[in-house]
Formats: sequence, C-alpha cells, structure tokens
Amino acid sequence: MSAEVLIEEENIEIKKESSLGFIAGVIGVVIFTYLFAFSIPKQQSEEVVLQSLNNSVRVSEEILEGAIVYNQLNCQSCHTQNVRILIPDSQNGKILKNRFANKNLIQNTGLLRLAPDLSTLGTREPTNDAEWLKEYLIDPSSVKEDIPHPSVNFLSNQDLDYLITYLLSLGSTNE
Repeated sequence: MSAEVLIEEENIEIKKESSLGFIAGVIGVVIFTYLFAFSIPKQQSEEVVLQSLNNSVRVSEEILEGAIVYNQLNCQSCHTQNVRILIPDSQNGKILKNRFANKNLIQNTGLLRLAPDLSTLGTREPTNDAEWLKEYLIDPSSVKEDIPHPSVNFLSNQDLDYLITYLLSLGSTNE
C-alpha cells in the first residue's frame, strides 16, 4: 500500500512541476511575442526613418510621425514609392520618384509592387482627399469590395492622422 501512495505522491509532484513549467513557458512566449511584435518593430521603424533623414530638407513633425507609422505598419512590403528603372518594375508604370526619394529624406521606397505605387498619391484623385483616404484606410471594402488591403482601424486617431498627413505629402511640391 505504501508503495502505491509513494507512486501517487511522485505523480502529483511531477504534475506540479509540469504545470509550473507550462505556466513559465506561456509567460515566456507572451513576453517574447510582445517584444518582437510591438516593442522592437516600433523602435526599428523610428530608427529607419530617423537614419534616412537629410538635415538639409525639413518636414513637419506630422509627416515624420506619419512616416514612422508607415514603417511600423510595413506598408512598404506591398507599396513602392518609386518605380525603378529595372525592367520588371518599369513594366508596372511610368518611372516615378516621390519628393522624399529625390532628396533622400525618407526612404520608404518599398520592396515589391504588389499594390499601387504611392509616389504621387497626394496629387491624384480621390486619394488626395483626407476624408476619403481616412474612410478607405479604416474600411477598404467601403470603397471597393473584396480589396485585399488590410484595415488600419486599430490605429489611434492621432497615428491615423499622422499616416494620412504623410501619404498626402507624397508627390506634393518640395518647398
């Protein structure tokens, strides 16, 4: 009998240790996820934008903050802000450069051309209207059904305004 009791007590101890290990693992995963999903990308986005600044050209704080939000959202994964002269890229439209690319100010030139080029977004209709752009960014399907663009309805109003200010500045005259 006593051997069975000892075995049961050992099983209980093993279960307690397993539970503590599991809880520690879950806490570790949560901390890891937070760091790599929120904290580190935000810091890296700010560094990317700030390192690409050319001090001879000035932009408003709102445009700069909008560029940081743009980087945090990883918009450049799908959008370009200039069509490069490379043969595959030039087939996507005329060769463009935004005013920031011309001055090496904020280098969000993009990685792929899966979505429309944004280099002249601030000069085209209807995207040059802040209210239209806000509605589109919050609910893309309200403008066009089945559009694969993700919603940014999770952004704070201030970050959304910064992003819109940045996007509207693309293609505007550089003064």
